[in-house]
Amino acid sequence: MHTIEITYGKERIETDVIIVDYFEEEPVDYGERFPDNDPYFDIVKPAFDSEDFAGKWKQTVLLYSSGRLLEKRVMLVGLGEQKDVYPFKIKVSLAHALKKMNSYHEIKTVSAFIDKEYSAEKVKEIATFLVEAAYMSQYHAKTYKKDEKQFTPIEHLHLIIPDNIDEKDIEDAINQGTIIGQGINEVRDLINKPSNDVTPSYLANYALDLAAKNDNIQSKIFHQDQLRQMGMNGILSVGQGSEEEPKLVMMTYTPEVEPEYSIALVGKGITFDAGGISLKPSSNMYLMKIDMAGAALVLILMKVISRLKLPVKVFGLVPTCENMPGGNSIKPGDIITAYDGSSVEIIDTDAEGRLILMDALGYAVTQKPNVIIDIATLTGACTVALGRYVIGGMSNHDPVMDIMRASGDYMYERVWELPLMEEYKLMLKSYFADIKNFGGKEAGAITAGAFLSHFVGDTPWIHLDIAGVSWFNSETSLMPHGATGIGIRLITDFMRRLLKEDRNIWEKKTADIRQTLYKEDEVPKYDS
Repeated sequence: MHTIEITYGKERIETDVIIVDYFEEEPVDYGERFPDNDPYFDIVKPAFDSEDFAGKWKQTVLLYSSGRLLEKRVMLVGLGEQKDVYPFKIKVSLAHALKKMNSYHEIKTVSAFIDKEYSAEKVKEIATFLVEAAYMSQYHAKTYKKDEKQFTPIEHLHLIIPDNIDEKDIEDAINQGTIIGQGINEVRDLINKPSNDVTPSYLANYALDLAAKNDNIQSKIFHQDQLRQMGMNGILSVGQGSEEEPKLVMMTYTPEVEPEYSIALVGKGITFDAGGISLKPSSNMYLMKIDMAGAALVLILMKVISRLKLPVKVFGLVPTCENMPGGNSIKPGDIITAYDGSSVEIIDTDAEGRLILMDALGYAVTQKPNVIIDIATLTGACTVALGRYVIGGMSNHDPVMDIMRASGDYMYERVWELPLMEEYKLMLKSYFADIKNFGGKEAGAITAGAFLSHFVGDTPWIHLDIAGVSWFNSETSLMPHGATGIGIRLITDFMRRLLKEDRNIWEKKTADIRQTLYKEDEVPKYDS
């Protein structure tokens, strides 16, 4: 994994380029970043006078200093209108500038200002975001090409900080940004790998390796025979069509201090999803290697949380297998028994993620966490509903969901809550079993979440459907082609926000709107 040297100081240093950002129509001498009569103004003033640069959003101009500055080049970057600027937008502008520099093979060292008009808290916030931006923008996926195209990422980022920030605070900000940025790129690496490399055994060994390298993480692998003894028939039934043995990975992070609360993270780990007997169309089946994105997030989140030393006890659960057609595959019409004892009728074998998650969620409940979060590329229906830019969320507990949405808005990994009303649960009623695994074509993302809610009981729970946001087919300033790593920033911010809440948050009730307005016999019947 590529690492970037991050330094800071109140003075400029020699670098290959200095990034200077401007709001739209801002004067060239804004912010007193350079002393009066500095050669900088002679270098950049023609770009302003000619309106080649006007501070418009993501506008960039690269200028050469010809030995007149400490820096060899100046890159002007536009922030757009001042009223629209917030820390995340500053992060995107830096990422955009850094991405531009990758085409210049001689640019290895970069410096950037954090303006002095910001409060100390805002400076710290921006510093964290800028370090994240450096890592996210400089990511390059490992390919299997014989002749790999040369990629030249930056090697050193120097932050020029104002006088009002304490050194300890800026060091904390840089450390946090580094841990988060590296974590995002590790998730990307894991998801981008092909499924002939990333198997259930690979994920299990990855978890064991994490524990070996982190004293406060313990990992345990439940193998097929143990799963059978435990009654984990959801995981077993999905995996029985593949030669790869299904597994359940259990990780525990224990902080060095008394934990403020405990949380269970459950990540879907289907390392390849052919759909089973309900075979998927072939057109985009190659992308089904990413059906373990939730598992990748949980694995790396355990490492990130450990490095950040968050005072939270965390259980990480990864049910993992392949969903393949075969002579021994589970069939539509089969009935299995979940870990919690519920009988489940199989309507569609391509609704498999919820089957492995139901066992893991049931097991998570036995650990008595304060809140459970499952993360899964669960439904194509969520992508149809929300597209590629928003995570689908569901919950049985309004207060914790409010915190998750706030984290999503702040981190720009937005969560849109879908309704969890009783009518949707009734769509999963089975004549032969306690519940069926598919509720029909209508409200597919919602009924999938409603299915999962059956297995968490009264434990506060959030479901995050990341099917749409886990993979991009085109690049942006922060996102590469391929796996995005979305979820790391969201979950870590959620945990921090939860630490600031009163302990009685768990006692707060969910709004009555989630309850059905109808009696059961008044609800329209739905066919599957």
